[in-house]
Parts: sequence; structure tokens; C-alpha cells
Amino acid sequence: MISRVSFASSYDILTNEMLSKQSEVRNLQEAISKGKALLRPSDDPAAWVQSMNLKSAQKEMEQWRRNIEFGTSWAKTTEGTLSHLNNLLTRSREIAIKAIKATSPEEREALKNELSQIKDEIDQLVETKYRDRELFHDPPDDPVKIRIGKNKTMEVSVGREEVFGTAGDTISDHVQALHDAIDSNDVNAISTSMGDVESDQQRALSALTKVGAIMNRLEARESAISSISINYEERIGEMEKADIAKLATEYQLKKTALQAIYHTTASVSELSLLRYV
Repeated sequence: MISRVSFASSYDILTNEMLSKQSEVRNLQEAISKGKALLRPSDDPAAWVQSMNLKSAQKEMEQWRRNIEFGTSWAKTTEGTLSHLNNLLTRSREIAIKAIKATSPEEREALKNELSQIKDEIDQLVETKYRDRELFHDPPDDPVKIRIGKNKTMEVSVGREEVFGTAGDTISDHVQALHDAIDSNDVNAISTSMGDVESDQQRALSALTKVGAIMNRLEARESAISSISINYEERIGEMEKADIAKLATEYQLKKTALQAIYHTTASVSELSLLRYV
């Protein structure tokens, strides 16, 4: 009975060792074929955890990069809208100067018609949208903010009143006032309205400067994130990089050991059958 148990125990030990060696050989084959030494937690638990942490951080940074891409597109749309507004205000001031010198009703009528078109365009700019969201937010609304770091957000929008003025004292109101002043041929009123439009233009230019600063900050942040991401990628690569020559040597040793176990297991199995069958 003791001999039977001894043979059974020996056979079980050899079988378990054989399975273990087979697993090791397969893992080494996979590591060699993929050129990576870190394929599963058991390969190097500490390095595996560090690698996973770096990959998780990379995913987070990729989201920040997408946020920055959105913010940059938003800012560029705002910049284009403000640039168009600035051009319209420049033209409005030119019209005011021409209106002061205008001598015929026909000339004033043409200037009025152009101002009406300008006012319509400005009213459309106020309602400009980006991805179904108003580009210029109202004071009660939250400004557009994006996350660009773990505990870092950035505002990428400008307010409607900040650009177009408050109710009753908006750019559109001032352009309309200029239109009416030309209609009544009131030189003093034309001069006053022209001064208001000039102030509006200064406000629009200030908003343009603000948007330019936003774009610069986004660009700098994207560059920093890219540098960190590249560094993480290199560190992950170093941790996962396989020493093919070393793995090949280890593979041959494991394979030789496995073949020895095959031989020993077969011998034990044969001896067991001869004795007890």
C-alpha cells in the first residue's frame, strides 16, 4: 500500500511539474514571437503594475488631448467670428465718415442700405453656434470649460455681453442708431454713433486678444501633454521590451528540462504498470 501511494505521489508531482514547465515554455514562445517580456502580471508583478499605471495615465492624457482639440476648434471658430465682426465694424465706421460728407439723398440711401445689411450680419453673429451650442454664452449660463489636467480646467469661451454689449446698448443698437442718424442727416448724431461703434470695435479686438491667449495656452498644454505621453510610451516600451537572446537561451533550458520530465514521467509510469498490473 505504501509503495502504491509513493508511486502515485511521485507521478502526481511529476505531472504537476510537467504542466508547469509546459506553461513556462509556452509563455517564453509567446514572449519571443511578440518581442515582449511583459505579457501578464506573473512575468514581473511590480513592472506590470507600473506599466498598467502608465497606460492608465496615457488614456487619461488622451482624453485631455481630445478636450484640447475641442477647445482649440471652439477658439478658432470664435476667432473667425470676431474677425468678421471687426471687419463689419471697420466698414461701419467708414460708412459713418462717408455719411458726414454725403451730399445727395441717393448716396445716403446707399449707405443706409449697406448698414442694414451689416446689422443683419451682426445679429446673425450673435447667434453663432458650434456643435449646437451658442458660441457666445449669456451671463447666466456657464462658460465653456474643458478639463486639461487631473485637477485643471480651462475656460475657452467669451461672453455675449463681453463682446456685443448689454441689452439696449449693443453693437446692433449702435449700428441702427448710425443708420437712423444718416437717415435724418444729423451730423452730430452720426459722430456720436461712430464713437459708439469705435468703442464696440475696441471691445471686439479685446475679445480677439483674449481668444488668442486661450489658443496659445491650449497649444502649450497640448505640447506638454504630448511630451509626457511620449516619455510614458518610452518607459512602457523599456519595461516590456524583450531580450530575445536571453529569452531564447531560457527557452532552450526550459525545453530541455521539459523533455527530461517527459522521460522521467514515462519511466515512472512504465515502472508502475510493470509492478501493479
